[in-house]
Amino acid sequence: MNDITPQQEILYRTVAIYVAEGVVGIILFLVFFYFSRIYQRRFLANWALSWIALAIFAFSSAWITFSGIPDSSGTVRFMVSLVSIFGCFSHVALVLLGSFELALNRVAKRNQLLFYAALILLLSFCITLFKNETDGAGMIRYLVRIGVKNLVVAIGFFVAGWLIFFSPQFTRGLGQKFLAGSFLLLGLV
Repeated sequence: MNDITPQQEILYRTVAIYVAEGVVGIILFLVFFYFSRIYQRRFLANWALSWIALAIFAFSSAWITFSGIPDSSGTVRFMVSLVSIFGCFSHVALVLLGSFELALNRVAKRNQLLFYAALILLLSFCITLFKNETDGAGMIRYLVRIGVKNLVVAIGFFVAGWLIFFSPQFTRGLGQKFLAGSFLLLGLV
């Protein structure tokens, strides 16, 4: 007999998708990190870090989903939500940073990186606080939690694809078109 309800099946499938996304993030981190070491390109290292940020987002989202949607209070849940949103926004910021470094042929300074990290942490904190402190506003929380994150990711990847596609640093080869097209598609999805 199958004792799993349809709601539980959806929950388990959602968690499995997040875990698979996290595993793919770790694999892509290893690939980009390897190439950043071989070719000594900083933008590849930033892209590698972006995929670790995606893995952090995915694994923390899997935990949030598995721990139960109705239980949205508590310090642990708040901290995991903060880490999740920070990972999501960091993923996009690091992809954009690497794309700018590639397009401008310049390496970002450490002060800039710290400023962006602080800004992302502040934005993540505000969204997490709003999400947890607004009682009775489920649809608004959903819009902020899911809508804003997806909008930021879409815009970020679309801009990164645009930068790479029109970058004078590349020749107009198949690799550039494939990479730019992948980023543009991620922005549209």
